[in-house]
Amino acid sequence: MSEISNSTSPHDRPLTENEKFWIEIIRLTTWDTDPSPTLELTQKLRQVFRTSPPQRRLSR
Repeated sequence: MSEISNSTSPHDRPLTENEKFWIEIIRLTTWDTDPSPTLELTQKLRQVFRTSPPQRRLSR
């Protein structure tokens, strides 16, 4: 697993506890393999969190 250091991105900030939790979930589900974020894996992960749109009620 590689680490990025000395980054000067404006988005650099400490991770929240929730972010740390999600990173741990990703590590557990990938068996600590640190896969590259391919389009396929990104789409699969997004599908996991996709929710159905609200059902529209029909007027009577």
